[in-house]
Amino acid sequence: MSLLDILDNASKKNPQKVALRSAGEALTYEQLRSRVSQLANALNRAGISTQDHVAFMCPNIGAYIEIFFACAQIGAISQHLNAHWSPKVSCELIEDTHAKVVIIPGANREILEYLQRSLSYQPEFILIDGTAKGALDYEDFLQSGSPDQDVAEVDDQSTAVLFYSSGTTGKPKGVMLTHKNFLVQAEVCSQFGHWRSDEIFLCPLPLYHSICISMVQLFFVGGELVLCQCAKPEEVIRLINTHKVTRTTLIPHLIKGILDRLKITGETLPSLECIIYGASAMPTELVIRCNEELDCSLLQGYGTTETTASITMLAPEEHLDPRHAFTVGKPLPGVELAIVNDNGAECATGEEGEVIVKSKTIMKGYYSNPQLTEKVIIDGWYHTRDIGFLDSDGFLHLVDRKDNMIVSGGENIYPSEIELCIKSMGSFVEDVVARGVPDEKWGTSLIAYVVTDKTTPTTAEEVIQFCANHLARYKKPRTVYFVDELPRTKMGKLDKERFNELYSSLIH
Repeated sequence: MSLLDILDNASKKNPQKVALRSAGEALTYEQLRSRVSQLANALNRAGISTQDHVAFMCPNIGAYIEIFFACAQIGAISQHLNAHWSPKVSCELIEDTHAKVVIIPGANREILEYLQRSLSYQPEFILIDGTAKGALDYEDFLQSGSPDQDVAEVDDQSTAVLFYSSGTTGKPKGVMLTHKNFLVQAEVCSQFGHWRSDEIFLCPLPLYHSICISMVQLFFVGGELVLCQCAKPEEVIRLINTHKVTRTTLIPHLIKGILDRLKITGETLPSLECIIYGASAMPTELVIRCNEELDCSLLQGYGTTETTASITMLAPEEHLDPRHAFTVGKPLPGVELAIVNDNGAECATGEEGEVIVKSKTIMKGYYSNPQLTEKVIIDGWYHTRDIGFLDSDGFLHLVDRKDNMIVSGGENIYPSEIELCIKSMGSFVEDVVARGVPDEKWGTSLIAYVVTDKTTPTTAEEVIQFCANHLARYKKPRTVYFVDELPRTKMGKLDKERFNELYSSLIH
């Protein structure tokens, strides 16, 4: 089996059902399947065959879905590039794989020109919604292909997708995911999450991240996908109500924005049944607000790109149980999960250690980096670098990234604990980041950046004292900066490059 079987099965069952809505246009499953075949055959004519790379930089539009499945049809590897990377980073990654075809939106003309003059070879360039010298038009290219649904013989252990992980510092790591990784994940998560064929799913988060798995789960059950290019609260609310969306996937920061917007406008979301969230922890107050202000359930998934997204899930009913509401749930079926100390020994219940996992969804490895692969996959266990512990009921509590731990005055401190403490001061705290900085006396000292809504006056001294009262005194931040906003990526993660610029501006 291959990824294409998911689209094939849905197309055969309900050919006239709407599969995709994007930018005001709709495609039925039959129409989408036909366009996928046309693109696949056009790529084949352009010299793309099994395990060749097709690199593309694409926002949440229909072309993304077409490229994804067209590559699966001919056994090629879809190489997903982040549209916000610099031309230099994109160029290096394309050079690594020697992708034979590179597909870019017309708005990214600067990147096209950079690639044309900087790559050591010249791939076939294809431009979506635009024309340029030395590039083919996407629609013309697609239409040149035959709609014949010839499918290549594909080994389900072969690489289907190349995602990238941890691109905020250094060169992004290419994560090779197989057809089997996706197929197993789609089946398990769609069953656990109770996805239905009448589901209408809105995806406002970038598909070039592992959120793409949610799209695959939806097509696995034959639902309808609504794509959103603008992840702003007002646009998400509009699309939910326009298309009677039943399920969406959001990050906590966006959920808060939507709740705040609904409070101001008085709008409601009557069709919405479920919000899937992840990427960062949900503050206690935000979970309570969701339960009180939205007539829908919450479903949390925790995982990494290397694990084909979720390895644990917190079910809707568990969000209502105060014992479990602020955990990341239990391991999914087929997932083995353990907590180990620095010596590799398994930790006792309640003892903090590194989260390691074994399942059929673990990546094939990092592209062209076997040494790093061997460091993170040991005896079949993937080492996540996340610190957490299991409680007596088997629920996973996350503490922080192992790499984020700082040592101040000989004491270990995990910044996320401080961040959650400050957020618990009240809803007026909109965002927080705690980080370690060099300190002559302590080696490293803790500082915090706080964003408030300006409704409740507070001082740095009050924040520091609050942390001292609720945590060990050595965990209190030594300095607090109030800022208007924190530099984050579209997935809600801290943009470390811009963050470093912010820090430099504050201390000089």
